[in-house]
Amino acid sequence: MTPWTEVFTIMSNCLPQLGGVSEQVEDEIAAAALAIGASHMGVKSMSGSSGGGFALMSEPLGLAEMSETPVVLIEAMRAGPSTGMPTKPEQADLEHVLYTSQGDSNRVVFAPGTVAEAYDHARRAFQVAYEYQIPTILLYDQKLGGELVNVPASHFDREPNTDPGAVLTEAQIADAPHDASGKFERFRHDVEDGVSPRSVPGQKGGRHLVTGNEHNAPGHISEDPDNRVAQVDRRSEKLQAIRADLDGDTLNDAYGPEDAEHAILTFGSQQGTVEEAVDRLNDAGHSVKALTVGELMPYPVDEVRAFLRSVDEALVVEMNASAQFRGLTQKELGTGDDQLASLLKYNGNPFEPAEVVEGFETNIDGDGEVPGNETRFVPAAGD
Repeated sequence: MTPWTEVFTIMSNCLPQLGGVSEQVEDEIAAAALAIGASHMGVKSMSGSSGGGFALMSEPLGLAEMSETPVVLIEAMRAGPSTGMPTKPEQADLEHVLYTSQGDSNRVVFAPGTVAEAYDHARRAFQVAYEYQIPTILLYDQKLGGELVNVPASHFDREPNTDPGAVLTEAQIADAPHDASGKFERFRHDVEDGVSPRSVPGQKGGRHLVTGNEHNAPGHISEDPDNRVAQVDRRSEKLQAIRADLDGDTLNDAYGPEDAEHAILTFGSQQGTVEEAVDRLNDAGHSVKALTVGELMPYPVDEVRAFLRSVDEALVVEMNASAQFRGLTQKELGTGDDQLASLLKYNGNPFEPAEVVEGFETNIDGDGEVPGNETRFVPAAGD
């Protein structure tokens, strides 16, 4: 499904050369389920689709979250809903990716801003997914997927990370807790950072049950209230540990003078456009800096809060009609509407730097009118 097709095509060509397997199945439910099954067996796996196909992946995504099976999924945004405009970019799947699946679900979401970052974020996604036993999603769009840019070969010249994450050896399993029937206690409550180490099928002593139902330590279905609270709290604890881990190796990109008076905030593929606009604005005598957020869940609250507190006001640039990234930022920071204005574009074309410049100057001037009909400016509530 466009624009995910390019990723699948490239992986299909490359994986067999590296000892991997690429499989095209009947639909997106089967694709995600196949990846989860492969991961359950102990190998690193991924799948993906565009918005409509990712909607079908909601059910297996929930299974991965409940069974704590690591997997990496890629969501390639395009203009929707439904078939929408299949070959046009948009950033309107943000809330869909953050919240799809039922219940109090947990997942990690990254949004690379450049082709080079797509590689960096993908490496980090696999590390996080397998270390913390949690689905990790890479979110990008047609603009980024369709770009042809030069990246130094040295950027990719790194050793592959074959670490399977929190998987026990058979010797460790022998010393681990088992229930009265001899089942390995795969889903224990009393573990560090919410991660209960797992076994993989075939390991001696590692037998346990895996289900989409709530379950107790060895995996038996359980509706005991105390167990339910303990399991939900433990799974949620992972996000706190992941946030602390990411703070030491940020995937967010700051640009421009640190002491600037004004700011532009964006995410994903708008990074290069916004940074060129920042250069033009500073050359014109304005005082502007930018932050492109690549870590969308868990959100980098401290970093973004410090960034916004350092300026008088900020313009949030995103390609959708409902200001989803602005809403996420306000939700996570507990910020009102008096500092953040929005510059939105959703006509099927990506932002041009000149449009961001015009939107910024409209915000500064306070007239609320952006020239032309390509973009829409939404002022902060206090303006």
